[in-house]
Amino acid sequence: MKRGKLKIFIIFIIVLLCIIYYNRYFFYQFLPVQSDENYSIRDEVMINNESQKPYTGRLKTDLGDRIEIYSYKNGLLDGVNVVYKNGKIKEIGHWKNNLQNGVFKLYTEEGILIDDAVFKDGNRNGITKQYYNDTGNLHIEAYYVEGLLHGKVKEYYQNKKLLSEINYSNGKINGLAQEYYENGRKKVEMYYENNIPKGSYKMYDSVGQIQLEGTFENGKFSPISETDTDKIILEEVEE
Repeated sequence: MKRGKLKIFIIFIIVLLCIIYYNRYFFYQFLPVQSDENYSIRDEVMINNESQKPYTGRLKTDLGDRIEIYSYKNGLLDGVNVVYKNGKIKEIGHWKNNLQNGVFKLYTEEGILIDDAVFKDGNRNGITKQYYNDTGNLHIEAYYVEGLLHGKVKEYYQNKKLLSEINYSNGKINGLAQEYYENGRKKVEMYYENNIPKGSYKMYDSVGQIQLEGTFENGKFSPISETDTDKIILEEVEE
């Protein structure tokens, strides 16, 4: 009997800790914190106006419906910051030596996550995911290296289907770039070299027929063939 109660108690504690951890940024506002009334920023350093020394600790700015909490070490942003709007989390960030370092999350006033990224030394570094602010569906998925886009950048429609897929290298478009219709069919297929279109280009209509085909050289387009399916269909109807 005692073992059974102990087991239930352990499970309860584990569940409670999981709930607290999952909602840790919400509870963050209830931890001890200093008001920012007696502090000011000088040369990007938070100073205690009374001691005239750089501040270490947490400061809260209360703007009524908006509360901002930032952590400092020797006057520099260092640690977690959380911004609340009408009691809901609006922003979560992590800092080191006055630069964003770590996870960054941005929410709408309704609590929908719209930006989820990782920063290193003030720059996006790693996976960034951005979401539609009305539905929360994935909008853009990208990868950064020291603030520059690198690898595939994918953009999605609201219906979660792929809108475009573009390859980046050190912040510039390089290689294959593709765009799609909302029905999933390919719309455009082309290539880039250092942000400049180069090589073959194909544009399709929404049923998969080629509308325009050609090549890019030195940024200039030379068409091979051009059609207009809608015009052809219209002429057939008029006859």
